[in-house]
Amino acid sequence: MLYQAQLVNNLIYGIGSIIILFIAVYFSFFFLRKYLSSKYKMFGYLSIFFFNYLLNTSTSLISYFFLDNLEITKILFIITSISEILVLYSIIILLEIFEKDVQFSKTQVFLTIFAFLIIGGLISTPQLIVSYKEGIYSVDLSEHSILGLLESLFSLSSFIILFLMLYKSRKTAWSRTQKHLIALLSLGIFLTIFLPIIPYLVTLFSDLDNTTIGYLHIPRFFFQNIGMILIGFTFFQASKKPWLLQRQRIHILLVYSETGIQLYSKIFGKELKDRDSELLTGAFSAISSLLKEATKTSGNIESIILEGRELKIIKKDYFLCALIVDYTTQASEMAHNYFANDFEKEFSDELKNFMGDISMFGRADSIAKIYFFE
Repeated sequence: MLYQAQLVNNLIYGIGSIIILFIAVYFSFFFLRKYLSSKYKMFGYLSIFFFNYLLNTSTSLISYFFLDNLEITKILFIITSISEILVLYSIIILLEIFEKDVQFSKTQVFLTIFAFLIIGGLISTPQLIVSYKEGIYSVDLSEHSILGLLESLFSLSSFIILFLMLYKSRKTAWSRTQKHLIALLSLGIFLTIFLPIIPYLVTLFSDLDNTTIGYLHIPRFFFQNIGMILIGFTFFQASKKPWLLQRQRIHILLVYSETGIQLYSKIFGKELKDRDSELLTGAFSAISSLLKEATKTSGNIESIILEGRELKIIKKDYFLCALIVDYTTQASEMAHNYFANDFEKEFSDELKNFMGDISMFGRADSIAKIYFFE
């Protein structure tokens, strides 16, 4: 929450907000550009998330120039409080959709009601306390305010939900890079969501004067923005390697010709053996041929849903690329498409003049490593 008890606080808010403003603008437009080019909704939600943070940062910066205007200070305080609620709300929606493409879950319904209950209270006539010292107004929710308590409960609930999600993600992670990124994201969320609750709790349960409480908001502002930078950096890395924040597992990656010749395979986990990849290649090719013959169509199978597994197949000019995962998400589709495109680019000459030698395709391990298990 915006608190302007001391001039030094406002100097930090002003200078710090300018720096963070440029970072927020960069992340907002970076993910918006990625969304417009790829149409993956994950990037759209990331753009919205950082736009909310941009709004939060902008109001903090604007407020620095209107410290002597009480009405504007009140309006900016309310806008900042609302934008903070939206930042928390949007990151939970983002993570749920990114991990499992879950929409309208019980968690989202609960948080939607909770968030807009608080926003409704802020838009109406919240009880505010106003302080005036040396020409500077400071605005905050009144002591023991129900809205202030709800904001803290919302932040705490969001932190617990996000912590559980990230704990499960890190527990199921299978690579050092993945664990490292999840740890960074967890730290960013801790700094952004949990630490800002502390100044409010100090205000609620102590008799400190406003000047002392105002100084407590300086480290809160600093760590909160460091946390947002960490969150942005984590998703920036995940945008290039989308599998890094996924909880589902990949079981096998296959590349084969339309005639059923296996060009490349990569098995993940211990449930499948090398000979299984050849059996699956033949099965996929045979099923596709059978369906074409029976249905009199020229199309290829794109997806088969099994119990606890999903098969996705991408058709290219000279090969087909099959991927079996626990469940499909936009991140798994991105990784699958990126791999197929890079495989086609890397081996374009070999594929056009293929004479039966598949040993050359072993170099595709380096491509698979980028998108699936680095």
